[in-house]
Amino acid sequence: MSNKLCAANPENERVLSHIIQQPHHNPFKQAPRIVSVLMDQISDLREQAVKIREDISSLKTKLHGIYDKKEEWYAKKDEIRSAVNDLITEVKKIKSQLDRSKEAKESIRMQRDDYNSKTRALIDSFKKLAVEKRSMESKLGIRSDTSYLKQQISKMETKIETEALSFKEEKKIMTRVNEIKKKLKESSVLADFEKKMDSLSSEINTIRKKGDEEHQKLIEFIAAEKDNYSKFIELSKKINTLKKLQREAFENFKALKDEFLGTNDVLQEKLIESSKIFGTVRQQREKIARDKRQNVLKTLEQKTREVEEKLKNKKKLTTEDLIVFQGKT
Repeated sequence: MSNKLCAANPENERVLSHIIQQPHHNPFKQAPRIVSVLMDQISDLREQAVKIREDISSLKTKLHGIYDKKEEWYAKKDEIRSAVNDLITEVKKIKSQLDRSKEAKESIRMQRDDYNSKTRALIDSFKKLAVEKRSMESKLGIRSDTSYLKQQISKMETKIETEALSFKEEKKIMTRVNEIKKKLKESSVLADFEKKMDSLSSEINTIRKKGDEEHQKLIEFIAAEKDNYSKFIELSKKINTLKKLQREAFENFKALKDEFLGTNDVLQEKLIESSKIFGTVRQQREKIARDKRQNVLKTLEQKTREVEEKLKNKKKLTTEDLIVFQGKT
């Protein structure tokens, strides 16, 4: 009986399975040496597979940890960047205020200096008039303040009207009154000086007041500018500090990303290696199954020939021979 006939006969398959399953009558229970070698190889591969599965599990755990840390640093980097952008917006706002303050401050300073310049010019004019006035007073022999002269005239005229004076005394007083009145008439030129000086004094006070107001504005602007400048410096320092932290966060993120990719590459290699091992194990098992099957088929064919020979010689058949004979028929 050929291998082809045995493989094609379903009953032969049944007999084959039956023979293999018999613990006491299975003549094929001892595997050929090649099968034993393959089984040893499978055992070694299984050990390798167990080690690789442990490595894969460890790598996955490590990968999850790296990923979580990587995302934490990425979120921190974005958080810091958002804070930096907010501070930059605030700094730009303060810078704009400082620029406008500088322009306004310069305008106020120029206005103040202009008032101060006009005030000095008016004071110089006032001093010049004062010198001219004193020169005129010296020339006339009178003071610019003529109120005392008017008081003298009033007193003398009252004395003439109220007292019983002799003709000589009255004439003397009248002469003095006329002299004083003459001085009053001459002092009219001094009144012009006084009028001009009063006008200058009033103008000086007005312009000086405006200059003081502009100076006060300037002081307030400088104080506000100083406060804004302090804020500008403080925010700039914060921005520099945060940018440094942002760079550190990015470097940490990048390092973890590289580590993640490297670990993932190792994991993929392990997965490929695991797949190859399981593929090899599957191939070895299939080979073992084929070798066993071929060995059993050969043995069955040999037993079949022996049974046929026994039948031909009319020898007694064993139970095993009967099983083989049933498969044949």
